[in-house]
Formats: sequence, structure tokens, C-alpha cells
Amino acid sequence: MNRLTLAASDIAGLALLVMTLMVTMDVVLRYGFNAPTKWVNEFSGYLMVVLIFLGLSYALKENAHIRVDFLVVRLPRRIQDWMKVTASTLLLVYTMILFYLNWHFFVESFAFQTTSRTSMDVIVWPAQLFMPLGLAILGLLLICNIYTEAKAALGKSKRANS
Repeated sequence: MNRLTLAASDIAGLALLVMTLMVTMDVVLRYGFNAPTKWVNEFSGYLMVVLIFLGLSYALKENAHIRVDFLVVRLPRRIQDWMKVTASTLLLVYTMILFYLNWHFFVESFAFQTTSRTSMDVIVWPAQLFMPLGLAILGLLLICNIYTEAKAALGKSKRANS
């Protein structure tokens, strides 16, 4: 699971790099040479989808999601452990719902070869594929986390730090 998460994060990082270079190029062309591009804004949006959805699992793996835990840290450790299991389970359910909806959104776009309906008229399913793909990776990582967290909550393994 670690390799899959790291591969997804590498692709997300590459998307960020390409997006940064594209936007920088557009700014230089627009303000330096009065020659703006027509495609950078649209394609940077597609790369943002890749960045966000493939970066989700890495953020979870690194415990980098934003959380508010000022009440939770005051609870007994055993309750904290079970709250982690509960939170991860709820996030898994939410991820599964999002996966289901995004998968159908992707399949419909693929079947009808839906385009962006902009001047570029780009087929959108390749970018949309990254939504269910990123959610599937996140879901798999959540299943692994729930297993590990439940073992810790049951006292059958050492607790994870965080």
C-alpha cells in the first residue's frame, strides 16, 4: 500500500510541477510579450484534479489532514483510539459514496465522449478518471488504517503515534 500511495503522490507532485511551469509561462507570455495562451487555464484545472485526488492518500498516510482535536486529546487514550477507528470508518463510508458518484460521472463522460465545451473542446474523461482512482487509493489506505487502529484500540498492537 505504501508503494501505491507514494506513486500517487509522485504523480500529484509532477502535476503540480507541470501546472506551475504552465502558469509561469502564461504569466511571462501575457505580461512580458502580450501573447497570452488560450489553453493554460483549462489544463491547469485538469492538473489540479490530478493533484488533489492523487494527493489525498499521501496526506492521510503522512497524517497531514487538518483536524480539530482540542476535545479529543482530553479523553482517555482508549476512547481516543476508538474515536480514530470511528473517524476512519466514517471517512471510508464517505469516500465510498464519492467513489461511486465519481465513477458513474466518469463512465458517462467516457461513454458519451463529453468535452469541456470551451474553445479547446477537450475530452474530459481522462482528467475525470483521476477522481475515482484517487478515491480508490484513499479507500484502500483507510481499510489498512482501520485494521491497524482497531488492533491498537483492542490492545492487540502498539499504538500509532498521532
